[in-house]
Amino acid sequence: MTYEKQSWIDGKTTVYAANMMHIEQGIADAAKAINELQKNAGNTEEAGITKKTKQLVATLFANAAYSNATMQATLQELCTEWGIDMPIRKPDTPSNGLPTPLYMLAAQKTFVQSKKEFIDTGLKLFETVNDSMELTLLATFSVAAGTYNGSSPAALFDCFSNSSNDQRGVFGCTWGNGNFGVNVYQSSGASNTLVDDTKLQLAIQIKGGKYRMTKDGTFGAWSSISNYGTGKTVSKSLLIGAAWGDGTEKKFYFGGTVYDFQVYGKVLTDAQVKALLAAGLGDTTDTPSSTLPTPRYKLEAQKTFVPANKECIDTGIKPFATIDTGMNLTVYATFTVADSAVNTVTTLLDCFTDSTDDRRGIIVATWTNGTVGVNVFTYASHFVKIESGKKMKFLLQIKGTQFRFLSYGSMTEWKNIPNYAANKTVEHPLLLGAGWGDGTTKDRFFNGTVYDFRVFDTALTDAQITTLMEAN
Repeated sequence: MTYEKQSWIDGKTTVYAANMMHIEQGIADAAKAINELQKNAGNTEEAGITKKTKQLVATLFANAAYSNATMQATLQELCTEWGIDMPIRKPDTPSNGLPTPLYMLAAQKTFVQSKKEFIDTGLKLFETVNDSMELTLLATFSVAAGTYNGSSPAALFDCFSNSSNDQRGVFGCTWGNGNFGVNVYQSSGASNTLVDDTKLQLAIQIKGGKYRMTKDGTFGAWSSISNYGTGKTVSKSLLIGAAWGDGTEKKFYFGGTVYDFQVYGKVLTDAQVKALLAAGLGDTTDTPSSTLPTPRYKLEAQKTFVPANKECIDTGIKPFATIDTGMNLTVYATFTVADSAVNTVTTLLDCFTDSTDDRRGIIVATWTNGTVGVNVFTYASHFVKIESGKKMKFLLQIKGTQFRFLSYGSMTEWKNIPNYAANKTVEHPLLLGAGWGDGTTKDRFFNGTVYDFRVFDTALTDAQITTLMEAN
């Protein structure tokens, strides 16, 4: 209510009824206001902010300050200033049972080490360290063959200061013993066995100064984090696909595919973790396709090679002109060896530098002991015994820096290719029916018949291999 004071002069001012009605209304309004004040006697709140309003505002702040020690301290000061109780934060109950993730990979990503790719999530998980911290990290991934057998690890994720520093975060990488392991500060988590190009799942949780992680799909016990404390903050953000190195230059680039990667700012329940990991597997339970891809080279019709004719076929394919960890190759042949060639050396196929050189590729040849053998760089082994008139099969696969081949009816385990490196390229194309000799004059011409010969720019699946062999 407002009132503008009037100028009243005795004997000169005329008072009308409207003036008196205005005065009476003012008296009535003032009386009402005084009565309201008397009803709230003892309430010392400032006008416009009721106690209920203050409690609601504090409750909103409590949710915003959750897991943040600095904001919680500020909230406590505010509640003290207002004279109200510190509100208790209620657990989230979203419609799908899960909180909103801090980060979720938008789509699966294949990392090739030679490309030095990585994703910076921007999450600085350990910028603040306190006992109220909660974290869940989930990953579904596979590691490319040959990327984890050396002494240098391949990092799936890193939010880690220099390993020589006592301020560290979380680091997940391949280990030289064929396992995948995790470091949380100075604690080493359970290791998971790696299988080439096979999906592996991992869950890591942190709650205050304790952590746990899965081993082969099962959570271990909660353990104390070594060297974890309020003074051990990490300024680095979480990387996917590389490590921070010394903090200035990234290293340990990952080789493989990340299918799912999620980070939550709280400890999810076991049921929630199980559901998310199951979703991360996607279509891996589907039956693999047995349909064969289009080969890069296919023999048009069966061919009988007679050494006296000095015939051979130059496929034009140079599998080892460039060598990198992303290489995929399948070479397949069905053939017979002439009786006169048994116990002699003739070459079925060759993409091989001079055998005295340390840069070699592949050679398949009959050996003097009555077998057919294969050389892959500096590796050598026979794989089938020659029998008169019997069709034999050769199949070799390369993935990254590993290979396997058909040996006496069964595929071998994946092996590291010896002497295989970026500087060990082979310029010769793949020959069928002869060897390269010294690189200028072909020799050791094949003696026999080739019924099928194909080269694929992929490592066929087991189902595709079965289809290929059943066709011959």
